[in-house]
Amino acid sequence: SAGSNRILIVGVSCGGASSAYSTGVTYAGQALTLLGGFNHPSVFIRTELWYLLNPPVGTADVTVTLNTSASLVIGAMSLTGVDQTNPFDSAAAFLYGTSDRANVIVPVITNGAWAVDVMALKPTNVNPGTGQTETKASCGTRSLQ
Repeated sequence: SAGSNRILIVGVSCGGASSAYSTGVTYAGQALTLLGGFNHPSVFIRTELWYLLNPPVGTADVTVTLNTSASLVIGAMSLTGVDQTNPFDSAAAFLYGTSDRANVIVPVITNGAWAVDVMALKPTNVNPGTGQTETKASCGTRSLQ
């Protein structure tokens, strides 16, 4: 969007290969910065969050490059009103996994604050928490916003 103090956040979920991870993410040819990632130790899934401060306004491709062939699901969102010096809460990322999923959750500092997360999981049901909206993607991956 064309608002001020913008951020673009891209969530990446990949799986199918024990060592799959992103080697880079770009938007409109500009490189994003890796905020955090988590490899699940036993079910061959990985989640990552990438960001770009003050991204170009307009429509452009988000490109994710992987180190190996793997299933891939990505999602992107942009926010305005984000502190450009300290865009994330002091606890920048909470990374964890359970028996069948891997999560990366990041508090973003805006007016009203957002918590952005990406989750990869073996096919199962996920129940959104209070105030969350579930969006589904392929490869058994879902994100909660």
